[in-house]
Amino acid sequence: MLKTGVITKYYNNRNSGGLLQAYALIEALNGLGYDAEQISYVQHKKIPIKNRLTAFARECVIKAKTHGFFGLYKAPREFMLDIPHTQVYNYKTISKTNDIYDAFITGSDQIWNPLLCTDGYFLEFADKDKTKISYAASIGIESLDDKQKEFFANSAKDFVAISLREKNLVECLSEVLEKQVEWMPDPTLLLSADDWEKAIRKVSDKRTEKPYILTYLLGGNQEHFRLANCLSEKAGVAVINIPFTVNDYLKNKNNIYGIGPREFLWLIKNAEYVLTDSFHATVFSILFNVKFGNTLREMNGNAKTTSRIDSLYEMIDIPDHWIKDENDFDKITALNDTDNVEKRLQEIQNTGLEFLKKSLGE
Repeated sequence: MLKTGVITKYYNNRNSGGLLQAYALIEALNGLGYDAEQISYVQHKKIPIKNRLTAFARECVIKAKTHGFFGLYKAPREFMLDIPHTQVYNYKTISKTNDIYDAFITGSDQIWNPLLCTDGYFLEFADKDKTKISYAASIGIESLDDKQKEFFANSAKDFVAISLREKNLVECLSEVLEKQVEWMPDPTLLLSADDWEKAIRKVSDKRTEKPYILTYLLGGNQEHFRLANCLSEKAGVAVINIPFTVNDYLKNKNNIYGIGPREFLWLIKNAEYVLTDSFHATVFSILFNVKFGNTLREMNGNAKTTSRIDSLYEMIDIPDHWIKDENDFDKITALNDTDNVEKRLQEIQNTGLEFLKKSLGE
């Protein structure tokens, strides 16, 4: 049985989408008969003092607004520990995993974003005789400049198989590496809605007893919250928000706390509507056939997350659900042609699983 180590944004990750994709890839690999587990890897990256101070201030705000809510991160941590995983490694000790694994896979969730990634995500620690694969690696930006192209040419040259989550850079990276790069579904799409049902845990909160609109807005754009309130008035249902930004904690009165991946799934599945700029919240809205709309998440005035969600629309072959103002509310729908969507989701799942089997030498 091929022993396979996966490295992604797993260790101490509090983000539900990140943990769910980490869980899904292990589930898919073990379902194919491999012996796979997450490598608990502590990233080695020099963080500027300004960024550290910002992170510290954010934690202080969160604790103050939640009154030091005990167990705020308990649910994400419990879910993380439920995923088959290793002891903790850092950049000094990660090479010891060569004694354990026959193959290494890196992916997905912006692990190859040039602004965020570390060497560990390019498996530079793996010995020459080890199989190195990227599965649906997300680069997370719209294009690569010459310096970034050179970086990828050097960092990914030894991979036996490479796939990306977003379509927009597949051709570019193929040219840079002079090898085939494939477009593959996010790991969360390797499991069916029925598979995800098994991972759900109900949320105990009085606000979930009545119909609700779920908002999960990583960009923290107040205009998007205004749109949610407009939809709330129009549909006659309340708004529940999963907080992410500091402004969420400071300004939003509809927050629900203590949410981990299982609760995240439950809140999406049971919502009347989902309004989000999150890739993974969009994935699960589609899988559970919930009425959803997407808002543009912006950074420095430029939309930065459209490619990953546009790729998802194209892969599943559905119309866009972009919501820019109240005139777009008619796009906040469930998927009508469910038979075709289910068929497409099955095809996507098979494509991803076949890529993994082929890449691992099956």
